[in-house]
Amino acid sequence: MIFDYLWAHEILHAFLNITDYLDRLLSNYKNYMINFESIRKSYFDLICHYIRPDQVISLILSDKLDTPSQSELFRLMFSITQFTGLRALKLIELDDDGESFFSDLYKLQHLVSLEISVKFFLPLITTTPSLQRLIINIPSNLRLNLDPSIARIRFEHLRELSLSNCSCTQLKQIFRQATRLTSLKISFTFIDPKEINALANLHHKQSTTPVLTSLSLDITAYCEHRD
Repeated sequence: MIFDYLWAHEILHAFLNITDYLDRLLSNYKNYMINFESIRKSYFDLICHYIRPDQVISLILSDKLDTPSQSELFRLMFSITQFTGLRALKLIELDDDGESFFSDLYKLQHLVSLEISVKFFLPLITTTPSLQRLIINIPSNLRLNLDPSIARIRFEHLRELSLSNCSCTQLKQIFRQATRLTSLKISFTFIDPKEINALANLHHKQSTTPVLTSLSLDITAYCEHRD
């Protein structure tokens, strides 16, 4: 029960090599949550050496300034498909924006939460129907066409969605598929006034819409005034 409240590096640092009994508990524990964001290299090495991929239910990878090229080092030691029990995956500004991971995500049958923070582009994402939470963070100054990237995402069981720089076309497609959605956070950037009107009248053209309990809209418009 104590382990369930701690990150993997905290567990190993506090309990490893104290007694044989504790070491057996650590080697058989199946719910490790790994957070590699802003982590010491010594902790990274310890986790990769001691914990088996099938023992991990949550994984955070980051290539930010304090952990440069971490994802590349991780890929040299593991394949994401080895993490057969993984339920939550968070990728933070990876050097390839996660492209090396996304092609095999559909093989993770227990994945329910996916969070991505990209730097330059959003690769193609293929997921399983089990996905319930999807967070995609895109820099505000980066305009992307997300249609190709999210076309393979399975939205049937999605309950929470946060998406930056969405278009009305994309939102219509999501509403058609994500009928179980309860929490939605969307940001729009409009250049053409017609896009604002399309958003305002979106509900008139939808045959089905999810029953939301939480909604957050961030709208930025760059529209020229015309007489």
